[in-house]
Amino acid sequence: MTATLRSFDGMTTTTSEEHTMTDSDIAARGRMTLPVLWSLLGVSAVCNMVTSTIGVNPLVGIGFGLLTLALGGGLIAQYRKDRRR
Repeated sequence: MTATLRSFDGMTTTTSEEHTMTDSDIAARGRMTLPVLWSLLGVSAVCNMVTSTIGVNPLVGIGFGLLTLALGGGLIAQYRKDRRR
């Protein structure tokens, strides 16, 4: 028995026609995640330091600080996810 799914454009597809990610696709995505997260973390930390130092509106500094915190959390989550494998 094949399940039939209806997409947003109204066309029907079966589950066998859906794209599934292979292990190599998932591994490639994981290899790109860490460098991007580390780069964004560095940029946001520098922006946070600069905005705090030059006296820009404190909300801008808080925004960069929260972004830095979120990126750090993303790196921790990625580390824990990779460690479980």
